[in-house]
Amino acid sequence: MLKIGEFRKLICDKIWFWQLADRDVPWDRGVLYLGGNADDKVGFTSFIFKKDGSIIVPTKVGFIPPEGHYWDFDEETQQLLFYDQDRNQVNSATLVDHGMYGANEIVLSGGGSVLINFPNFDLGEERPFSHNFFFVPRSNFKISLQRTLARKGYDTYQVGEDATLIPYLNAIYECLIKHPEAQNIIISQNGEIIDDFFGEAGACLLIANNNGVPRLNYLAGSRDLMLELLIAILSENNKRQLNPEDHRTEEEMIEQVITVRFADRYELK
Repeated sequence: MLKIGEFRKLICDKIWFWQLADRDVPWDRGVLYLGGNADDKVGFTSFIFKKDGSIIVPTKVGFIPPEGHYWDFDEETQQLLFYDQDRNQVNSATLVDHGMYGANEIVLSGGGSVLINFPNFDLGEERPFSHNFFFVPRSNFKISLQRTLARKGYDTYQVGEDATLIPYLNAIYECLIKHPEAQNIIISQNGEIIDDFFGEAGACLLIANNNGVPRLNYLAGSRDLMLELLIAILSENNKRQLNPEDHRTEEEMIEQVITVRFADRYELK
């Protein structure tokens, strides 16, 4: 009987390819394309299970399947459980002892689909927790971004189901609370890499410069400053929504929080 810690070591940080399979005819398999096919330049479906219970879909697909959001392991039933973006269970699967051609296999319930991992495609050896976090909306994530950030020493975290700013910042706040190891933080709303924002976090927040006005589509800073900023923005936004006399736009509210509460603690880049 596997414990969840042992199960994580078996499935996490590996690339799992989704294949349609008939267990009675194991050689007759095809990859699953979502929202298109190879001719449409839409990638086949693959998963990367993360240790925090999230799932990354690193290939370009037309849409993310319900199983492509969160996972858990039931030690009693030894089942891998899949959850959609609302944390509702949508499927289950079993890790088999011996897959075809030496591959690792996860058989989804019903037996019509399998997730295949070839050890040669693994993402690398287990490494210590990183203190450098790069946040990007799930909708703007690309596997090439993750590879570039890994070379810079940053872990990539996909949060939020879209790039809408306030829900995105709220998702980042929740993730930071769960990860006290995060010390140097970069937030990108569009998934860009801007070298000026990388490096050891200092005493000031680095914020994107929009003609002299701070914009939160790109910012960097230490954990303490970032949490203070996120709490201030989310709290002020709640007050704004509850006050019928507050006619500030979201952008005006954020600009005021930064320029007033962080007057000497931010730098426009």
